[in-house]
Amino acid sequence: SSDFCLILCGDTPSSRSLSSAFVNGCIPIRVGSRLRGLCERPCKKGFGWTITGERNPHLPYPDVISWTQLPEVNEAAFARDPEKVLREKLATISNSTKKNLRKILLDTQEGWIYGFGHPLTSNTFGEAATYIFDSFKFVLRIHRQI
Repeated sequence: SSDFCLILCGDTPSSRSLSSAFVNGCIPIRVGSRLRGLCERPCKKGFGWTITGERNPHLPYPDVISWTQLPEVNEAAFARDPEKVLREKLATISNSTKKNLRKILLDTQEGWIYGFGHPLTSNTFGEAATYIFDSFKFVLRIHRQI
């Protein structure tokens, strides 16, 4: 298995690759700022994304995951020289940081799983629905304070 997984922006704000990384214990490296609700070059308005701003990112579970701790690289620089950008980013991640990031993954892994077994007949559920509901309550509390 890989230590790190690239999370590239797709055609929607929700990215299955982000979920897969968490479930499999692979530290996500986000490419670009779109998941944070921004649209920095080479992103262009109208790419199918709503620019929501950093107060309303496209990243789930803000009540349990501090997204600023997880690595992100500049999309424009990555497009020019992906090898250099990744090499530089990986050089900044110490073993203790990697250990802390793995703890975040492990602590929230259940929140990415909707269920186990056959999708139609299984009665064994994960914690995704609970995480989503709790995060929704968290975001509502924040917006009520503003």
